[in-house]
Amino acid sequence: MGKGDGKQKRKKQSSTPSAAPPPVASTPPPLRVTNDINIPVKRQIQWAKMNQEYAKSQTSFKQNNIKKKTSYRKMLDEEEQQQVIDDKRRRNADVDWDVILSNGNGTSAGALMLVDGYNVIYQWPRLKKQMLNCNTQRARDLLVRDLEELHSIKGWRIECVFDGFGRKTSGPLGDSPGGDRVSMTDREFKRQDPGRGVRIVYSGVGASADSYIEQRCIDAKAVTQGLLSVSGGSLIVVSNDAMIRMVATGAGALCMTSDRLVDELKAVKKITEYRVEAALAMVNGGYVRPEGLRNKRLNLTMSSSDDDDANKQALLASLKATKEKWDAEAADSPDGPDETDALLSHAISMALEQGKGWSSPEERERYLETLLDDDFIPPLFATTQEELDKTGLKDAFMALNNEGETPGKKMLEFRKKGNDSVGWGRKNVAKNMTYYRDAVNHYYEAYHWANRIVPKDDDYVPTPEELAADEGDQYFTQKELDEIRSIICSNCALAHMCLKNWGYVRDEAKKAVSFNSNNIKAWYRLAKAYQMLHDWEEAGNAIDRGLEIEGDNKELLELQKKLGDKVRKARILRQQRERARAERTSRIKEVWRYCKEENISLGRVSLVATVKDDEDDEEGAEKMESRWHHHYPHSGQLPKVDQEGGGWTWPVLFVYPSHHQSDFIEHFGEDEIVAMRMAHMFPEQEDDCADTEMPWDYNNEFRCSNLAVYFEVHCVTSDVNNKEKPVIHPDSVERLKDQGAAMRFYESSRALKGDEGPEMATVARCMERKHLHHQRKAWVKKHGSLWAKPPPCPIMQVHPGATLGQVLRDKNMVVPNFLVTILLFPVDHPAHEEFLKEHNCIGMVEPQEV
Repeated sequence: MGKGDGKQKRKKQSSTPSAAPPPVASTPPPLRVTNDINIPVKRQIQWAKMNQEYAKSQTSFKQNNIKKKTSYRKMLDEEEQQQVIDDKRRRNADVDWDVILSNGNGTSAGALMLVDGYNVIYQWPRLKKQMLNCNTQRARDLLVRDLEELHSIKGWRIECVFDGFGRKTSGPLGDSPGGDRVSMTDREFKRQDPGRGVRIVYSGVGASADSYIEQRCIDAKAVTQGLLSVSGGSLIVVSNDAMIRMVATGAGALCMTSDRLVDELKAVKKITEYRVEAALAMVNGGYVRPEGLRNKRLNLTMSSSDDDDANKQALLASLKATKEKWDAEAADSPDGPDETDALLSHAISMALEQGKGWSSPEERERYLETLLDDDFIPPLFATTQEELDKTGLKDAFMALNNEGETPGKKMLEFRKKGNDSVGWGRKNVAKNMTYYRDAVNHYYEAYHWANRIVPKDDDYVPTPEELAADEGDQYFTQKELDEIRSIICSNCALAHMCLKNWGYVRDEAKKAVSFNSNNIKAWYRLAKAYQMLHDWEEAGNAIDRGLEIEGDNKELLELQKKLGDKVRKARILRQQRERARAERTSRIKEVWRYCKEENISLGRVSLVATVKDDEDDEEGAEKMESRWHHHYPHSGQLPKVDQEGGGWTWPVLFVYPSHHQSDFIEHFGEDEIVAMRMAHMFPEQEDDCADTEMPWDYNNEFRCSNLAVYFEVHCVTSDVNNKEKPVIHPDSVERLKDQGAAMRFYESSRALKGDEGPEMATVARCMERKHLHHQRKAWVKKHGSLWAKPPPCPIMQVHPGATLGQVLRDKNMVVPNFLVTILLFPVDHPAHEEFLKEHNCIGMVEPQEV
């Protein structure tokens, strides 16, 4: 076929009428790569390529592979779409979050609760602990899960609002020249709806959870006009923030504190637990167990196993009786027992033996005792080295694990692997963290095998037979083994240094210098660890020890020059603390000696409210401790001798329970009359209608002549004469028996207040928890429960004419926390009558002539 045959291609005709061609614009000259400008050549080439691509596409937003809608797809109109949405809402599959108020608008939506997420988390110790452990996502998930249970019980729509969405900018004002620009998308609130009645809202960049809750309240105010009667409790705001509560109140919303919401969530968990227990009881045909027995499944299992054992024994007894009957019939038979009877008898005997499993009941009991013994664990189930050692099969299992390798070979092998990993980490910057972690694990393995090596004596000489048997295996003396352990621990400290694990660096360097005190590298790494941990004095001590070994070590000299001032200040502060501690010790000794001579009794209270960290989830330990410390506070003051008068002065606390007020008197002389101090604090008014100086005394009742004075009797006199140690309730005051107990209590109280630093506070808290544990254990052993609290302590009335010294020397007086506590009541006040009904007044301290 020729070139001109076939259909000819027609030109496309333009729909517009022909017109004059537009004027041709002058084409700019093409850009060329040059060195005359301040733009790098590489960047100019990249721009040129981008310009070429743009010229080809004619648009920078070209979209490819766009799927067009086909005509056979069914499109729903607006009414059908609205009907589908209403059906979903009716099935409670979709919650209408746009409706703020649920009453009066024709909707079935529940009440809307706005929750300040982090505010609630920090009010719940269970979630606050997760936040302090940097488990923020875990704390949020737990809160949302509890809110979902609240939705299932109450039917409320709950919006939990959190600050931030995990985005930040590099500049303080949002946009910075070197950072990412904040787009409008980043500034918007991010909403997540899992579909279980709780919606999670994260604030955008530049916004907070408070602003979102306030905006929702403002939207509600347009409907309620700020009246609670209009909202009808359909809008609930949960927060402790004063600004949010003020805006919510103005919008007619119900305000709920975070503590109240926590109580609601705890109650919901109890309800859910009861529902689950009721469902299980219905399925199993049983009953709903009490709350204290719901987690004790072991007793049910034991009871079922006991029933199975009884049925098994009954079956074996029946088999045995049948066998004896058949054996007797076979013996009485004139033909004698046939072969079939013998086989059947033998089979029953084997069944009995296999059913028992033991040759005698005593053997069975011994086996059960072995299984219940905590010290016996089968070697296959041993999880620690100690458990494997107790089985007696340690060597056999280790031989199987080692496959003939000796500890010396394994130690050298893992040590070499650790050194190689450190070298690879220094060469490969991209993956050095992985190499350093591998090095740490190899060094730990090498240290483990080094501890399994049995050292030889210094004069040990192997025989030819031993050399032939241990070919390729090296033996070590005790000194050589200690040097190798020191090197392994020092290298492990180096790997931890590369990982910035300064606590582990300190521990490994300590072990290294304990094996070899001349390891200069270990001393340097120990000093470096103390420097990063801000323990300046210990860093100085490590530097000094290292310079004693090698005085011209450059690294230690540079570190000494850098930390010289800080080490010097730390040592001065330590000397001052030791001097202050010595002074306190002498003062406590002096106070105890004086109280012993003058028959003045001292007491103490528990400084902690819990025995373990997770005990405060349901009990509110922080509130309990604050209540205790408010009732028996420890001011840190001790009785002392007045330099002017020569007598002793005591810190005294005046408590006014009727008005919930108190006054602290730092120096109250023993020879000072109580009425004189009261007249100075509460003077008599010439006019009965005149106002007193106390702003909280609305009825002008606090006048010296109108006050009754008491003190509580914490320890009865029989406790002193009783030779056995009295059992004290943890909430009560315990009498101090000796000088050491008084000194330990005073130092623990100072440490818990933070005067000695966090480490000493931790030590003091552990000691106080141990003391509280012994008190609880003794009380429960005697009375059965901690709820069996003693009756209110009796009281003694103090005559206003008595001196403080006479009050202190009364046989019923015990001074808790080195602080004399005196209670004052207006005579005609109702609280005074209630106090006398609750407490038994056993006497009065009368004034005595000196």
